[in-house]
Amino acid sequence: MSIDPIALAIGSLSVRWLTVFWLLGGCVAAGWWCSAARRQGIDRESLVYVLSWVAPAALVGARVFHLLSSPEHYLLQPADALSTRGSLALWGAIAGGSLAGLYALRARRLSVGRLLDLAAPGLALGEAVGRIGCLIDGSNLGPPTTLPWAVLYTHPLAQPPDFVMPRHPTPAYHALAALSTFVLLVLVRRHAFGPGAIFALWLVLHACTRFALGFVRVEPILVLGLQISQLWALVALALLGFGIIRRRRATSRGGGPD
Repeated sequence: MSIDPIALAIGSLSVRWLTVFWLLGGCVAAGWWCSAARRQGIDRESLVYVLSWVAPAALVGARVFHLLSSPEHYLLQPADALSTRGSLALWGAIAGGSLAGLYALRARRLSVGRLLDLAAPGLALGEAVGRIGCLIDGSNLGPPTTLPWAVLYTHPLAQPPDFVMPRHPTPAYHALAALSTFVLLVLVRRHAFGPGAIFALWLVLHACTRFALGFVRVEPILVLGLQISQLWALVALALLGFGIIRRRRATSRGGGPD
């Protein structure tokens, strides 16, 4: 892999392909959701309102989660907290964007579950696009391997663990898994599921994929042999299970689904 990971450089300012592809992935996800929501009769003003909450919250959440994932590094080198090098965490974007989206949808008195369902395929497709940037950048690679599709980076500005050993192209695995999730969600979305079921399915598949692929990603181990992103995956699954139980209890007491 000899691609220059810098997409644009103006003086001391540089923009990496990693950033470009993740921003493009965010635009793909937002565009998918807006298109699907418009077909459901949602007005443009409401869509802009929701996105005005979701986009900045996702960026802030992604940054905060990244900083929390490496507290020792940023305590010793606080200036790096202002750098854009390896600066975002997908779980933070999901958490921040979801919380802001829930607030904005409820503020507009829109159906939370149904509009989250419309967003799910776009989220999977957007991740697949973003992972291309990780692959170009050399981020999130796996351990050394002799498999024929292993990658070895030669450009000095790339960010692999080293420039000596061919490694698992884990971002490509993530992208393929996200594309598979996208196809599955598109195929099942027309079936008669309750509101929120498609979004829940996306979250389960994303969390399970992230947990499984953590074993072929080179990241620090936090506890119990697991990386922090794997632990966040378990937290997401636990919160989802809690939400499903709570919703069923509310429904059994006469509350309708949202």
